[in-house]
Amino acid sequence: MCQKPNRQKSGFDIAYSHSLHTMLLHVYGGSTLALWYQLSKTLAEDAAWKFAKEKGIDMVAINPAMVIGPLLQPTLNTSSAAILNLINGSQAYPNASFGWINVKDVANAHIQAYEIPSANGRYCLVERVAHYSEVVTILHKLYPSFQLPEKSADDKPFVPTYQVSKQKAKTLGIDFISLEEGLKETVESLTEKKFFEDAAWKFAKEKGIDMVVINPSVVVGPLLQPTLNSTSAAILELINGSQTYPNASYGWINVKDVAMHTFKHMKFLQPVEDIAWLREWHTSLKL
Repeated sequence: MCQKPNRQKSGFDIAYSHSLHTMLLHVYGGSTLALWYQLSKTLAEDAAWKFAKEKGIDMVAINPAMVIGPLLQPTLNTSSAAILNLINGSQAYPNASFGWINVKDVANAHIQAYEIPSANGRYCLVERVAHYSEVVTILHKLYPSFQLPEKSADDKPFVPTYQVSKQKAKTLGIDFISLEEGLKETVESLTEKKFFEDAAWKFAKEKGIDMVVINPSVVVGPLLQPTLNSTSAAILELINGSQTYPNASYGWINVKDVAMHTFKHMKFLQPVEDIAWLREWHTSLKL
């Protein structure tokens, strides 16, 4: 499905199968959109292929979709910002469908493309194509307490999804990390780097909310929920036959201490009936 630089028509990459003028405009649902970003990417790659051919350079192109997963840089990028917007009080999700790929798969693909002599042409990296409604559904399952948007940004039919072949990318040894795992890693990274918290403070200030933040380290102790969380999974892996342990240092805190600290702060800020659920949690942990 991903087209090689010989410009044979594939039906997928309109950069090589249609004229430049066709690339300038995209029509969907009766509206005409100028896809300047997509055009710039297409022209840049086209120029790169021409330059490589002229100079005899053995070039390989890695074309990832929307990249999610843990953030390496201290700044917020576009795709992570899209996820942050969903979990940060947005009233609606975009009526859009995108391919999604984990940043670790993208990094691995670049390494393999350098090291595997037979690597050639273009590699499209897409674990899954999903509409934003599906992304919201996954986030809700991962984080039931999050206030997530429940409706689309418009009343039009959902933008359809499509298929992107993984066959060629798998020749680089890419196993593809699931969209679910990528979203989980994105949210955890946004939280760790305090993007989520900074947005919350801004919102609280704008709305005059008296906010208190509890920032626990790696939480261990008795599980209240029936599912396995990431920190308990890390302990389970250690006692379940793992041959190695991570070369990492973390802060550790018991979930009962987190619950107690949260409870003490909230009971002075809200009427007792508003925190009945927290009192039940407090009791269930036998504090």
